[in-house]
Formats: sequence, structure tokens, C-alpha cells
Amino acid sequence: MEVHRLFSVPILQLRLSTHNEYVFNYPKVGELKNNKPVSWVGAVNTTFPKAKGDNIVSKEQLERLKNDITKEIEVAFLHLNLTSRFTIDEFWYNIYEKGFGQEAHDHLSYNPVTDPLWSGVYYHKNCSSIPTVFLRPDSKFRCQLFDGCGDSQIGDAFLGNWSPQVSDGDIILFPPYLQHYVFCDIDDVETRMTFSFNIDRTTGDICREAWDRDFSVPWDSGQGGTQPPEMPS
Repeated sequence: MEVHRLFSVPILQLRLSTHNEYVFNYPKVGELKNNKPVSWVGAVNTTFPKAKGDNIVSKEQLERLKNDITKEIEVAFLHLNLTSRFTIDEFWYNIYEKGFGQEAHDHLSYNPVTDPLWSGVYYHKNCSSIPTVFLRPDSKFRCQLFDGCGDSQIGDAFLGNWSPQVSDGDIILFPPYLQHYVFCDIDDVETRMTFSFNIDRTTGDICREAWDRDFSVPWDSGQGGTQPPEMPS
């Protein structure tokens, strides 16, 4: 017997080799202000959509950190035979303390042409206790659930969410369509800090198919759709 696992969702976990070189002017517990955008729900101190340098992280530190993260991604993409034609565009930090968190969201834009290629999180300080929770993008898999399905030999096929085990200094890359959230921990007494970013294609890596969100099965079982495509020769 052979089990085929189809349409997997890739998440890459890297390590920032220069992590220990970065120390910022962290705010003290209780001094943090919630400055979330109006459309966000959870409380967070953020520089979204783009950090420009401030009294916590200087502009020079931001540029050096962004360059270091880019180098780590270049090595990973080369190893996986992924595109080397990319740039980190949006780059911001999020700081959390007691009562702070983020609701489920993705990193897609309103225009498919401007959708990121990948999105990422650099876990900088006190991040191991509060995981990022990634949500499965479909829900129809639930028709196969049964008591004890998680203990089966294909239990991973029934997961509805997943959290990576991270340490400070880790980088997670994920598809921008993948929704994720950060727990609001009412007992946390440590200030946590992450950096989020989006990876964009350069003009030399245009993929028209990436802009088509309306792709669907090219027939609909005789219910008014087109005929099935011919078998390729």
C-alpha cells in the first residue's frame, strides 16, 4: 500500500546566524502602548506596514537586520531550487506584552498583482512560550474526521491547525494565503518581540498564473461548465 499526500502547504524554518548581535532598546513591561491599525482587533505595538527607525530599533539596525534575513533566505531558496529573484519589501516589528495578541489574518493584498511571494516572521525575543498558530486553508477535510483520527497512520492529514516550535533567532517562511494568529496571553509578564515581512517578486520573475485567483476545475460534471480537457500528449 502507498499513501499519496497531495497539495502540501510549505513552511520553511530557518535560523538567523547573526541573531545574538541584535539588542534593541526594549520598552519596559507596562510602558508599551497599543497602537494597532483601526482594522486590527488584537492589541499590539506595531510599526506596520513598514518600520522606519525609532527609539526602539534604529534605521541602521533595521537595514542590517533586513539584509541579514535576506542572506539567510537566499541560501535556503538556493538549496530548495526556488527563485533567487526576490526582495523583502514590507518589514515591521510587533511587540507584545500581557493582554496583547493578534487575530487570524493572512498577508494577501486586495490586488493579486501585488500579492507577496512568501511571508515571514523573525522571532526575536521571548517568543518560545507564545506560538504562532497557522490555520488550514480548507475546511472540507472535516468530512473525514472520526474519533481518534489523529492517532492513525495518516493523522497529519486531519490537522486543522499547526504551531511551529520556535526559539529566539528562528525565522519562519510561509505562504501569504495561510491565515495565522498569536494567542492573547493574560498571564505573560515578558515583553515579546517579532519582526514580520513580505517577500515580493522582482520584475524579472513575473508569473501570470500567480495573479489568477479564479482558477478552478475546468469542468463541473455536466452542470453547465466546459468539457474536460484533453489528455496532454
